[in-house]
Amino acid sequence: MAAIYGYEVSSEYISFTRWSGELQITLTNISASDDIDGPVTFAFDMPYEVVPSTGSGFEVKNSGIATAHVEGTLPALPAQGSVTFVVNISSPNGTLSSIKLPTLFYINDRVVVTFRPNAPTGLRVTATTTSSISLVWNQAVATTFPIEEYIVYYDEALADTTEWKTITVQDTSATLTGLKPGTTYLFYVRAVDEQGGRSLSKDSALVNARTQSES
Repeated sequence: MAAIYGYEVSSEYISFTRWSGELQITLTNISASDDIDGPVTFAFDMPYEVVPSTGSGFEVKNSGIATAHVEGTLPALPAQGSVTFVVNISSPNGTLSSIKLPTLFYINDRVVVTFRPNAPTGLRVTATTTSSISLVWNQAVATTFPIEEYIVYYDEALADTTEWKTITVQDTSATLTGLKPGTTYLFYVRAVDEQGGRSLSKDSALVNARTQSES
């Protein structure tokens, strides 16, 4: 079966007895640029037969049928977005186990394989002016696919609402321009691999710096 990259899935029971439980699943699109328009077919394999039914945010296609393969539909999956939903899981013989979680996940009949590059380290400021801040960081360590580029996120530290702006660079340094004088900014960096759905790393450490004040 073909694989699909650029996604991360987690699951846990948020309520549980040996007869029934609510299985919460979070699907995160960790791609830097790939959207999937809906409806999206999403499925998962359980390690034993259960009886699934529609919970919250996920329409189960094989509801009420004993099966180890649960399938349903989700809305679109925007790049860098996530969706959390609940599937009701029952056991016809009272043998439900809270530690026996889904083993494989599928999007549009392709098995989800998650590879993330490691987060960049050593983010630091090298220079400031009244309107710019220069940053440098250590090269991120690739896990499976080579690193293609980095996305630098920045915003004013004291902004009323956080609206991260971004620039994309291929090197391990960047200069942010057009900034306000005498203003403190926050920054972090994420790496993007060149294959695997252009998967994003997790965030680097958050740093801050202040532009110089005008004379």
